[in-house]
Amino acid sequence: MRSLRARGLGVHYPTRPRPALRGVDLELHPGELALVCGRSGTGKSTLLLTLSGYIPTGIPARVWGEVEVCGKLASGLSQRVGRLGLVQQDPEAQICTLRVRDEVAFGPENLCLPRAEIARRVEEALGVTGLAPLADRATDTLSGGEKQRLALAATLALSPEVLLLDEPTAHLDPPAAAGFLRLLGRLVEGGRSAVVAEQRLWPLLAQAQKVMALSPTGEVRTWERLSPARARQEKLPGRGLGETMPPPPAPGAGVQLAVKNLSFSYPGSPPLLEHLSFSLAPGEILGVIGPNGGGKTTLLRLVGGLLFPCQGELRGVPGPAEVGFVFQFPHHQLFAPSVEEEFALGPTRDGTAEWLRWAGLTGLGHAHPLSLSLGERRRLTMALALAKRPRLLLLDEPFIGQDLLHLRWVVQGVVEAARAGAAVLLVSHDLPTVAKVCHRVLFLGDEVLLGRPEEVFGELARRGQEEFTPQFWEAG
Repeated sequence: MRSLRARGLGVHYPTRPRPALRGVDLELHPGELALVCGRSGTGKSTLLLTLSGYIPTGIPARVWGEVEVCGKLASGLSQRVGRLGLVQQDPEAQICTLRVRDEVAFGPENLCLPRAEIARRVEEALGVTGLAPLADRATDTLSGGEKQRLALAATLALSPEVLLLDEPTAHLDPPAAAGFLRLLGRLVEGGRSAVVAEQRLWPLLAQAQKVMALSPTGEVRTWERLSPARARQEKLPGRGLGETMPPPPAPGAGVQLAVKNLSFSYPGSPPLLEHLSFSLAPGEILGVIGPNGGGKTTLLRLVGGLLFPCQGELRGVPGPAEVGFVFQFPHHQLFAPSVEEEFALGPTRDGTAEWLRWAGLTGLGHAHPLSLSLGERRRLTMALALAKRPRLLLLDEPFIGQDLLHLRWVVQGVVEAARAGAAVLLVSHDLPTVAKVCHRVLFLGDEVLLGRPEEVFGELARRGQEEFTPQFWEAG
C-alpha cells in the first residue's frame, strides 16, 4: 500500500500573482524517502504544509488536486492527524506548551491514548532526540537548535507513518544534525516514509529514493535516486556544489569591539559564558560556532545590549543606529504590515527597490513580511540590517533557508559590509561557508578555541570532533 500520494497538486495564495505550486505528483511507499529541493521561495514549505492539511485548513489558499494517505483520499486535516507528522521550518511555530516534557506529551494526549502509552512514547522520543536531560526545562529557555529537536520529538511521539520535515537540520549543531540524519535513516529503514525539504542535499542524497526539484516558474522535475555526480550535472539548486567563494578583504587596523573577561548565566542555571575575551577589528568577520545551547546567540545579545553581563565589559559597541542585528528567527524583528513599510521603520528610507532587488524580493514589496518563506524573511532582515550601513554587524544564522544563489547574495552583503569597515560577528552552523567567509573562528564548547579557520577546524579534527569541521559536510 502507498503511504502517500499526491496527484496534480496545486496551491495559489490569494496575495500572490501566480501559483506557489502547480501540477505536483508524488508517490511514496513505506520505507521510502523523498528529498525536495529548490531555490528559496519556490514552494518547498508550501508543499509540506499542503500535504499535511494545514493548507488550506489553517492557512488560506486555493488548493486543487488530490492527496491520499495510506490508500485513502484525505480531503481535510482530520484524515491526516496521527498519520502525517510535520516538523515545520520554524520550530517555534509549533511549540504549544511551557515545558519540554509537556510539549512531547501534547500530541499523544490529544489522541486520547492510554496514560502508560503516552509515558512510553514521551520517554522514547526524548531519548532518541537527546532531550531527556532537558525534559523539565521551560520551552522558552531553549536555544534554536534545542527547539528544533523538541519539535522533532513531539512529532515522533505521535508515531506517524509519514514524516514531513522542513529543513530539519537548519538550527541543529553539526553533531546533532549528523545524529538526526542517522536517526532518520533508521526510521525509514524501519518502515516509515519521509518527505524532506532541504537546501543541504548531499548528506541526504544517498538515502533518498526520490528527488524532486521545484522551480520558480512552477515546473517540477523528479528523479528515482540521484547520485552526487548526476546531481551536479542536473545543476540542482542546493548547497555545497563545490563552488568556491572569493576570500574576504583583509580587516583594517585597530579594534572596533573588545570583549573583556565576559561571564554570563541565566537565573537558576550554570554559567553559560565564563571569562571570555576577544577583540574584533574594523572590517573583520569573526565566525562563532559550537554546540546548541553553548552561548552563541547569548553572546550576540550581550554585544547588542539585549542582555547584560554578570561580569566583564564590552568596549567599542556603537550606538543602536550603527548596529545591524539579524536575529535567529526573522519573525522576532518584523513588525510592519508590508515589506516596503519595514524599510520605512528604519533610518534608511531611500533605495528600498534596490535593496529588494538585491535580496531577491522584487515584486514582494506589498506582501506581508510573515507571508514570505523563511529564506525570504531572512534576506529581508539582512537587507534591513545592511541598509543601516552599520559599524557593527551581528548575524545569527544568516544562511538558513538559502539556496546556493541566495547564499552567495547574503555572503556578498556580509563581505561588502566588512569592506566598508563594519566589524562582523557571525553565528552559523554552516561550517563550509564559515570557513570561506570568516577571517577567524571562535568555537564555544567545553573549551574555547579562537584562531584562523584552518587552525580551529584542524584542532577540532584532532580532538575527534569531525562534525564541527567543514570537510564533514562538503560533498565528497
